[in-house]
Amino acid sequence: MGEGRCTIIITFAKDIGKLCECYRETYFKLERVIILDTSEHWSKSVANLTNSECNLLVSDVRLLADIYWLESYDIKIEQRNPYLESELAT
Repeated sequence: MGEGRCTIIITFAKDIGKLCECYRETYFKLERVIILDTSEHWSKSVANLTNSECNLLVSDVRLLADIYWLESYDIKIEQRNPYLESELAT
């Protein structure tokens, strides 16, 4: 906890069963990865989240970073959402 860079991936996984397999291959070089799958909470892709839903997600990401004492982290959003991207950048 707290040491080293971490990558947080925000995604909407249509097939939760293949999620680990997919990310193991895609991000296997990264030391620390946290995957946030929004499909259990919202029935729409990250690209289609409202501004209010994005604000909830931003709060959750920041809380997660605090809980895990993440000193530095990158965020990758698999489905483009300009509002979410701008809120996470601040």
